Amino acid sequence: MNTEADLQARGLCYRYEDKIAVEALDISLQAGDILGFLGPNGAGKTTTLNMLSGCLRPVAGQIRLCGLDMQRSARQARAHLGYAPEIPPLYPDLQVREYLRFTAQLRRVTTSQLTAAVQRVLSDYDLQAVAHQRIDTLSKGYRQRLGLAQAIVHDPDVIILDEPTDGLDPSQIRRTRELIRTLGKKRAVLISSHNLSEIEATCTRVQILQHGRSVYSARMDDSIEAPVSTLVAFQQTPDLRALSALPGIASCEPLSDKRIRLHHQAGFNTAPLVQLSSQSQWGLVLLQPETRGLEDIFIDITTGRTEYAA
Repeated sequence: MNTEADLQARGLCYRYEDKIAVEALDISLQAGDILGFLGPNGAGKTTTLNMLSGCLRPVAGQIRLCGLDMQRSARQARAHLGYAPEIPPLYPDLQVREYLRFTAQLRRVTTSQLTAAVQRVLSDYDLQAVAHQRIDTLSKGYRQRLGLAQAIVHDPDVIILDEPTDGLDPSQIRRTRELIRTLGKKRAVLISSHNLSEIEATCTRVQILQHGRSVYSARMDDSIEAPVSTLVAFQQTPDLRALSALPGIASCEPLSDKRIRLHHQAGFNTAPLVQLSSQSQWGLVLLQPETRGLEDIFIDITTGRTEYAA
């Protein structure tokens, strides 16, 4: 049985003159994965998406789509890919339905399947009402939805979406999230976005890029919400050195004389803390584990506060 990833990039590198934009980057996606691809401005996200979509040729590394080498078998590989860049590639003088038929034909959708393919994405993205309207008359939200529709009109195995909900209203955002989750059940989906709540609501995995390198990768349900700090408060001022010496404690952050944030490993056992407080007669009155959301992890990494294993 073939277990090769639907999208596999190994050792990707790209340079702009003397600047390294992406270096030694690995990405692997199977059907059923929805990967949130994150990073601050200038981290190399757009360059990476351009390489994965075949718009840029990497100076080193390999990209394979459904087992096909992007460089050696570019046309066949791209047939498996749907790409919606942040600014959709629209033709303003075409009507919506006309444009979707055109993009479907470019993706080699057969004549017998053409009408059904166009009707499917018109329905999925609620574009029926503007199907005969010129693109240059559409609102930003409709243009964004049309850009998403053209990316999946040929029913690709791998889908890359750059800021997919930019410009959409709340109801359209909810609808788009549902569609992405549905697409991700049988396809490999990569989403690049600055909207971290969007990633948390949609993705199954997350990967963070910093200075062109992958600095964090995890499943959303494994480590994103793992408690890594605990708020404690006492009736008496505790001994910080004694607290720091407890098993699993990385550091103590005093918030006041009697209120402390304990930074620790995931799975921290609080029993020694409770015992120490009782023996020292500090009067423990608060023991509140804190979860670290994606925003906390992103800020910690990109500001250099914390290092995570990639």
